[in-house]
Amino acid sequence: MREDILGMLKNAIEHGGNPARVAQSLINSGYPAQEVQQALTYITNAIPQQSSTQGNPNSQVTSQTINQNQPQTQGMPSVPTPPISQVSPQIQTPPAPQYILKPLPSTKYNPGGTGKLIFMIFILLILVGSLISVIIFKDKILNWIS
Repeated sequence: MREDILGMLKNAIEHGGNPARVAQSLINSGYPAQEVQQALTYITNAIPQQSSTQGNPNSQVTSQTINQNQPQTQGMPSVPTPPISQVSPQIQTPPAPQYILKPLPSTKYNPGGTGKLIFMIFILLILVGSLISVIIFKDKILNWIS
């Protein structure tokens, strides 16, 4: 019996999923049907107390549901649907909390910042001009250095 199949089936039962659907999905995915069936019977026989104490009708599985769906694996696979008589519990969601919106603080105009900005632009122009002059006069500068 393969551990990965057991793990997937056990995980499905722990999370309240339908083991029959997981088993059929494994068969449709290419796992050997006999190994999936063995793992399913092992899981359902080894953990009957947990599935009955959870009270989840989807977690109780018989081996008939898998055997009925095995001949369909040759053609288009169909997923077994739970009977209509099963009613899923409705989950109540709490109302969304109401948030108090505060206005964003307005940015204040800083008059001293314009002088700094003009100075930085001036320095940038000097550096760009220096770079252009070095590119243009690189031969003369190299001759002057050596």
